[in-house]
Amino acid sequence: QGTTIITNLSSVLKDETVWKKPNEFYPEHFLDAKGQFVKPEAFLPFSAGRRACPGEQLARMELFLFFTTLLQKF
Repeated sequence: QGTTIITNLSSVLKDETVWKKPNEFYPEHFLDAKGQFVKPEAFLPFSAGRRACPGEQLARMELFLFFTTLLQKF
């Protein structure tokens, strides 16, 4: 009781029991056997809960704008 627990959620992204190649960009981490996209529960790039990154929505909007602009140029 009364103990504060601080977790390191970034270590989840490097867990070798979850990811085949945790230190490399390996798109197959996000594909199932049929080649369909899946989001593993261990994928927490913006953290979770009350401590989630407040910039997540900004990052998502920026990515949307970036790719929309890129597609318009081609």
